[in-house]
Amino acid sequence: KRFLSYISIVSAFLFLTACTDTHYLAEKLFWQAGKKTKELVSEKRGKLTLKDYEKIVSYYREAINRVPLDPFAAKAHFAIADLLLKQSKPQKAQKELREIINNFSSSGKIASRAYLNIGRIFEYQGKWNLAREEYDKIIDLYPMTRIGLNMPLYIMAHYRAVKDKDKTEDAYKNALCH
Repeated sequence: KRFLSYISIVSAFLFLTACTDTHYLAEKLFWQAGKKTKELVSEKRGKLTLKDYEKIVSYYREAINRVPLDPFAAKAHFAIADLLLKQSKPQKAQKELREIINNFSSSGKIASRAYLNIGRIFEYQGKWNLAREEYDKIIDLYPMTRIGLNMPLYIMAHYRAVKDKDKTEDAYKNALCH
């Protein structure tokens, strides 16, 4: 009887400990935000108003506010940045992406993706020099990530596309050194 009591107590403790895991909470909140977003989008048949976008952002903000340093919070930041870009708010999207970099700079996979997205926003705006600065940060800070390893080739492809032979050659040399 005593043994069964101990087993019951340990099982209950393990169950309660697992339920308070912050990563599980973050995953659950992110999943709920996605579910609520899908429901709202289908209800509105894809024609979202400004208030609808604000609701969706609030769904993801809840996950960020409750567990700000969990990787699911980074996913929520990325989702918000995408929403802001869909609303043609690139500065706010960049701010959201910078928040990811501030909170997840130790995770090369996450931070390099945020830098890449910021660079692409600049590139879309026709600001190649600013985009290049972001891309160079990836190469310097996260050279061994998938994005970091491919970035020199991406830069080289850009110069080849704009037919800048000298910069293409320089980018090629940098890619070989990298």
